[in-house]
Amino acid sequence: MELGNDNCRVLIDNLPDAFTYHQVVTNSKGKTVDYIFLDVNQAFEKMTGVSRDKILGKKVKEVYQEKETLNFDWNGTYGKVALTGESIRFEQYLEVAGCWYDITAYSDEPGYYVTVFRDITAM
Repeated sequence: MELGNDNCRVLIDNLPDAFTYHQVVTNSKGKTVDYIFLDVNQAFEKMTGVSRDKILGKKVKEVYQEKETLNFDWNGTYGKVALTGESIRFEQYLEVAGCWYDITAYSDEPGYYVTVFRDITAM
């Protein structure tokens, strides 16, 4: 995915929905164990209260230590998208935010994936 393109950057930054771009981290058996923040948009920063400067290049477990206690297999779900190229769309409650999200995830390059998510709590 070419995120450096000016038109693409403007589109991503002005999306009303949160956008993230990640690289998966796998163990020696090929199982996804974490993922690295490569890019986020302004909507993500507003939605989460986390500045892009503090998370880019970091593993998700470094940013959200409580991720281990969540009742959803984020690594397995996103790993499948990144490693197979199979896109998905689902709704999930995120305990740490106290909100429901409509999430779309897709990959156009093995080992990487994009998420676009919208807060649907009030809907």
